[in-house]
Amino acid sequence: MSHPEAASTVFVGSISPGVPDRWLTKLLEACGGFRRWKRVSKAFGFADYQGAPDILRVTAVLHDVELPSMGAEYGSPTKRLVVKADEKTNRFLGEFEKTLVRTDLDRQKEREARRRVEHLLGMMRARASDASEVDVSVYEIPAHLKDLPADQLRGAKRVHVLSEIEKFRLSAVARDAAERKRELEAERKRAQLAQERRGTPHEPSATPEPAAPEEDPEAADEAAEQRRQRAVAERREREAREAERAYAEREHARIQLWAHAHPRDPPRRPLVTMREDEELAREVFWTDRRRWLKERTPHRRAEQDADAADREAQAAEEAQARREAEAFLEEQAREMARLAEQQRQSGLLLHTDGQPLKLQVRPQDEGRRKRQPLLLRLPSNASRAAIEEVLPLDAAELYTYPPDWDKIRVDDYVALLDAGIETSLGEAVDDLRDAVLERVRERAPAAKLIEVLEPVLEEDAAPLVTSLWRAMLADSLL
Repeated sequence: MSHPEAASTVFVGSISPGVPDRWLTKLLEACGGFRRWKRVSKAFGFADYQGAPDILRVTAVLHDVELPSMGAEYGSPTKRLVVKADEKTNRFLGEFEKTLVRTDLDRQKEREARRRVEHLLGMMRARASDASEVDVSVYEIPAHLKDLPADQLRGAKRVHVLSEIEKFRLSAVARDAAERKRELEAERKRAQLAQERRGTPHEPSATPEPAAPEEDPEAADEAAEQRRQRAVAERREREAREAERAYAEREHARIQLWAHAHPRDPPRRPLVTMREDEELAREVFWTDRRRWLKERTPHRRAEQDADAADREAQAAEEAQARREAEAFLEEQAREMARLAEQQRQSGLLLHTDGQPLKLQVRPQDEGRRKRQPLLLRLPSNASRAAIEEVLPLDAAELYTYPPDWDKIRVDDYVALLDAGIETSLGEAVDDLRDAVLERVRERAPAAKLIEVLEPVLEEDAAPLVTSLWRAMLADSLL
């Protein structure tokens, strides 16, 4: 699709302080279709483009782009570019956009323009901050630095050296400006004093005396101060020149030494990428398949032979490992047989498989050990009445004998607890009963059971727990 062509103008304003025309021109050229640039002031100007598509592209890419402050204005507040079309161009664009159909080519051009603009912005920021990563190919040597040969300054060191020298130059210019200002101020004061003297009538004295030194002491002091300041300024200027010359000589010597130590340092060359069609044209696989097969056959045969040798070596290693494992197991079996025979001859008990018998000694249950005195008092096949006879009457002694918890069925004691609670309170309390049974399931001691009942039953709690404990002990001894 062809676009209508027309000379179009855009307004470029809000330019950051210190941005020179060369950078603005590069940014405008990066969008494509650029014709010319006319700067009206430091803050704005006008740019001409070939047609409406170029105007739309530059306004979309550069509008609201933040430019860094540069040069002598570095550090000043930055601004965002304002890129707008003039009234005539806006009318033309309004009619053009009604019939505009953006193609893939238009979008590709806009993406490329944005990429170029971002690259230029990076270079501008590097130059503004005086970084060592500045692209030296675009570095312009100031006129007052032309006395230093460019071939003596290489790479990133070139920018660093030029920057340091420029700092010396700028400081000298600043000192000169301050000195001129002081001289002008002194001249003004001297002229003012002379005018005042001419306007005051002079009365002759009978005895004339050399009153020149006493006539204007302030002017004399001012003149002496001016002479002193000029001397100081001249001395500082000489020191600055000497420091600049010494620094340049040191850098020159160091650069020469580096060049001598690395004589074969090749210059950087741009990376050349081969086109796909050129690469395919050089590949024999695509151009002469018969030749490629002929050249490939010996290499393929060598690879197959190497693979076969590797497989044979691996199979041999696996067979050797199996033989060694079988020999080891056989030796272990013979050793175990000899050991079993020695143990049998020494009288050691063995299983049928030849393994020695292991004695298992289990510790006696602690509760059963404590109940042992009660068991000794009971006859064989003792009844429940006989068990009740051997149980101690004292509650403290009774609680020292724990029941056999494995034989205890908690539900068997529901009726006993309900009866005891009803006797004490006048009614059964299921929640209180369940709380006691929960402690029994946890195998709690008698003191814990009393703690559950005592807040409700008070003095009746201990007799009820005693009855419950006797019942559980009796069931344990049956």
